[in-house]
Amino acid sequence: AMCLTGGAASHPRLLLYLFRKIGAGTAWEAQKVRVFQLWICQQLQFPWLDCRLRHRCIEGGLRAWSLHRRGYGCPFPEEAREVAAELSALGVPHRCFVPVPGSPYEVDVAIGRRKDALLVASELDRNTLQPVG
Repeated sequence: AMCLTGGAASHPRLLLYLFRKIGAGTAWEAQKVRVFQLWICQQLQFPWLDCRLRHRCIEGGLRAWSLHRRGYGCPFPEEAREVAAELSALGVPHRCFVPVPGSPYEVDVAIGRRKDALLVASELDRNTLQPVG
């Protein structure tokens, strides 16, 4: 709200005060995901702000966000299962939710034994490098 109304420029100390208050008590624990999102916004929009959120807020928020998202894996497991069902109907050998060695991530659908994989995305954008039509 402070950014939309220009309050961050007119009241720079108020923004610093608000970020200091986050995590001062126990009220933040009811909104762990929102506190983590605020930390990400601070990193992106206010890197000049000389205030760091408490580590317990960031760690607790990351954990809550990961659990809310069902881990670091596929954020859309139902859609990945639908794609896998279509591949099964076509007779294409594949594996679902394959862990990537040495990382906390997983491949949504791995096709065959090579390193071919499908990633189920939440947003679409047309290819602007190709002519339309």
